[in-house]
Amino acid sequence: MTWHKLGQFKVGPQNLHELHVSNVYKDAEFIEDVEIIFPGRNRLLELEQQNPNDATIEKQIIDGVRAVDSSERERLAEKYSITIDDVAWYLRGYNQRTGEFHRAKKKPFKAMGRGDGTITIEFHADVTKEDYLEAWNHWVVPLKGKATQPKLPVHDKLLYAIFKAREQRGETFKQIFEQYEKGTLPNYSDSNKMFASNQKKLEEYYRKYTHQLQK
Repeated sequence: MTWHKLGQFKVGPQNLHELHVSNVYKDAEFIEDVEIIFPGRNRLLELEQQNPNDATIEKQIIDGVRAVDSSERERLAEKYSITIDDVAWYLRGYNQRTGEFHRAKKKPFKAMGRGDGTITIEFHADVTKEDYLEAWNHWVVPLKGKATQPKLPVHDKLLYAIFKAREQRGETFKQIFEQYEKGTLPNYSDSNKMFASNQKKLEEYYRKYTHQLQK
């Protein structure tokens, strides 16, 4: 299936949960965890990209996804504070569709990311007027009403690094802050030190957003 880009519109994660999921999908540990419960997934997805019309490869992927025990999906969902649907979506290989996540209905358009006042949407060649209007109502109209949209955190990678430290390694904010100031906090390589010498502000920033995350 060939996609054609129209216009310079961009849409990415639309809420805090989707922003968190986008960081989970890029986490090397999560990718490794997925490979353990679905061996050969990455190779199958590479083959699917190289042979998009090969139904045999697609069947192997679908069979592989179905073979993953539900308890393993639940374990990953709990470990990374995402939903079971998020895990299933990634297993099937939709991790690059940053604007779709696990929306059930396949459409001849998809959102690619969001910038300052712009969105990028790709349309399939056989898009209909109804499809275009649906995309317009789903992505463009909400963008125009910026005042009603939740403001997403700018430093989401820092939030995710703190999440990993607290929820998975059981570290205290004191330990996390010391690593942050030294530039040794795992999963965070940004040199931005906007919270330097202010552990309380860092904690407040983290708690402001993470209490909204869906378990």
